[in-house]
Amino acid sequence: MKKASEQRPLLVITQFVNPEMADQMRRDGLEFIDTAGNAFIRQGQLHIFAKGNRPPDRSPISPPPRLFMPAGLRAIFSLLSRPDLVNGTYREVAAASGLALGTIAGIMAELKGRLFLIEDQKAVRRLIRKKDLFDSWVAAYAEQLRPRILMGRYQGEHGWWYNKILQPAWAQWGGEVAASLITRHLYPQIITVYLAGSRLNEFLLENRLRVESNGSVEILERFWAGDTLAGAPETVHPILIYADLSASGNERNIETAKIIYENNIARYLRED
Repeated sequence: MKKASEQRPLLVITQFVNPEMADQMRRDGLEFIDTAGNAFIRQGQLHIFAKGNRPPDRSPISPPPRLFMPAGLRAIFSLLSRPDLVNGTYREVAAASGLALGTIAGIMAELKGRLFLIEDQKAVRRLIRKKDLFDSWVAAYAEQLRPRILMGRYQGEHGWWYNKILQPAWAQWGGEVAASLITRHLYPQIITVYLAGSRLNEFLLENRLRVESNGSVEILERFWAGDTLAGAPETVHPILIYADLSASGNERNIETAKIIYENNIARYLRED
């Protein structure tokens, strides 16, 4: 994490910082104070570090209820995959995530409460601890969101997808196909398509896909706003490709996921 400059120190004010987080923020040079009396301040000769104080009621700090549930995961994906969006209006974040405005307001508050999002005196927002946020998102995506957006498993003629050209405004490759296209390191066994839900029947007919519980084709409903720009990629964002590969538990997919992380994701997680 990039440290605040001496000319422009950064102070995080929050409700509670647990001991592990306090140690990490101290190592990162990120000054903080909380309502329980924990603090890290180092300015010139002034050096304060206090940790281990609990909130007055000593109640356990539980994870926020929505942050790593489906709605929160959709919002986090939008913020991680589109770094400029963090300083967009809540309405813009809601549009990108396909969520209600009120839902976004709650999720942004939870991000601040968990010290994943900070805001300065000029109302400029910044994601911090992005690697932690990304890792938590990947784990929760596999359990909380992916099963809910799976529209079905199908089977088609051998190689039907080889020369298939998708329309990124409503369909994009995910998983192993997307990984193969951007790395040339993997031969797909499972064909993953992220699709606008309203296009499912059309897509099945066009590609002669039939329902089969153990089929090699999985179609998931796209949970973000479609990209209508000319030249948009046929593959989903690398963050989602990585999550698909990780969720598979397949060793060859995990190996490819590491390549994608190093080449296509790490830059998105650098601290500003």
